[in-house]
Amino acid sequence: MNTNMTLEKQVEDCLQKDLASRNSDITLMIRVWHDYYGIVGDVIHLESLYSLPKQDNIKRIRAKFNHNGKYYPTNYVIAKQRGISENEWRLRLGYPLKEDTLIPSKEKSYMDKECITAED
Repeated sequence: MNTNMTLEKQVEDCLQKDLASRNSDITLMIRVWHDYYGIVGDVIHLESLYSLPKQDNIKRIRAKFNHNGKYYPTNYVIAKQRGISENEWRLRLGYPLKEDTLIPSKEKSYMDKECITAED
């Protein structure tokens, strides 16, 4: 176990290394448990749950980072579910703002289903 870091540092490290952990709090929790608490594979002894960081704590830390503009989800659907506006999400990930895009149009988003083709 490598628990010399605070839980906040552990969460930040996982968010930096594993982009999938930005889209799922469960994936983030598993990553923290795996990287810092020696959980390997699919088996967790029930007694271990007393000493492992709780999902709520990990989620709060991730949400705090998001509130401060860091480690936004890479999936827009997840960002939208978390109440992040499309323009804020685009800005944080380095995409052009919705109003700056000409295609498909200023009225529609690249994220709208009717604008996504089979080639995307």
